[in-house]
Amino acid sequence: MAQRHSRLSRRRVLKASSIGVASALAGCTGGGNGTSNGNTGLTITVPASGYWVVMMKHLESENVLSNNLEEAGYEIEDLQYTWDGAPLFAAGQADISHLAGLEMARLGSQQEMETVVSGQLTTNFLGIWTRPGTPYDPDEAGSKQAAVDKIISDNTEFLIDGWGSGTIPPARIAMDEYGYAFEENGDFNVVTAELTAIPTLIADGTADVGLLSPMHGAGQLVLDEDIKPILQYPSWSNEQIGYVPSLTNVTVSQSFFDENAEAVQAMVDTWDEGLRWLHETGSDALETEDDLTDLGCRTMEGGEYAMEWGLGNQDVPYALSTSAVHESGYMTDEYVAGQISFLESVAERGMVPSDWKEYVSFEKVEQ
Repeated sequence: MAQRHSRLSRRRVLKASSIGVASALAGCTGGGNGTSNGNTGLTITVPASGYWVVMMKHLESENVLSNNLEEAGYEIEDLQYTWDGAPLFAAGQADISHLAGLEMARLGSQQEMETVVSGQLTTNFLGIWTRPGTPYDPDEAGSKQAAVDKIISDNTEFLIDGWGSGTIPPARIAMDEYGYAFEENGDFNVVTAELTAIPTLIADGTADVGLLSPMHGAGQLVLDEDIKPILQYPSWSNEQIGYVPSLTNVTVSQSFFDENAEAVQAMVDTWDEGLRWLHETGSDALETEDDLTDLGCRTMEGGEYAMEWGLGNQDVPYALSTSAVHESGYMTDEYVAGQISFLESVAERGMVPSDWKEYVSFEKVEQ
């Protein structure tokens, strides 16, 4: 891989949360922009909070990302922490995004855009939770199947964050295995709510069942024994279907990948270093209130739990059978095969277009 060395001229971190802000940025189109020192400027989007933000802030403070990009002849023009990564990417206002193959499949078909998934970050780590002692607690019902049967027979409200959310496809696959249709006008009495509000709504008895994770505002409630899982995607998927759907990947357009492979390589190399650092550091990565906010948790104790839980620590309550945060940023053949199987499965259920393979490819980079 050819490398060029030059001095990083500028780095501007934007905490954007709307298309309007991003649209005001000059020249944010696929392929980047030339800068005064000859490097190619890139616009990068990262989801606004989560394990990946804790990693990215560390990588920024240590100049890992800027140095890796600089060596490849690139630099950061705009780094945006935003939940609008998908629409920004679709509008051509982001060069490198951190989405999932599921989103790429949907966007590709809608926009007739060929896309590439090149690195792995986290699995889809949500799950179906309730309060301890409810009729939907598997320990009370007798099994996960009995708990799901009881949800159906009682027609109990089931909280989700929206049918278009990436939390839905894994739930649909799981509920299919239990014999029920988890879809609009399906077998469940579904009610929508803000994702970060769902844990509290379950803990205080407003609702009994919902989709959530310890990272999405539930960490402290788990430690206080106010909520518990019926099933968790990473463990259930790993054990029942042999692969775990992704939540965040390194994603680019096909044209960007073809013209800027060195930038993609540098991005995956950077995330690999960040993931290894996070697994080595664990919850010690949370040193300040800002770190806690970056993770998306409300209390330090809850944040430390959410971090250790996501990293696969087996000594925490409701430990996962497989880490939600990958230990490496590099995709393996097995990982790619699993993600393709997942997309084929959701395509069969009509959740992504049947022609998704025309728009999404998985391209491994050098390790």
